[in-house]
Amino acid sequence: MTTRPPYVQPAAEGTYWVSGPLRTETVGPVGTAQEAIAMVVELPATGLRSCLGQMPG
Repeated sequence: MTTRPPYVQPAAEGTYWVSGPLRTETVGPVGTAQEAIAMVVELPATGLRSCLGQMPG
């Protein structure tokens, strides 16, 4: 089985969603592309399951 990384997708009004690795798993919205990329970089280290539903602080 291949492990897929989390991903960033654009959302309304210039915000972004961090999701994945499955399309049914959403970490949450962020305000900037920089915040989104930072979350994606941190998720593999902290584990996606522990971050699901968490908003950046």
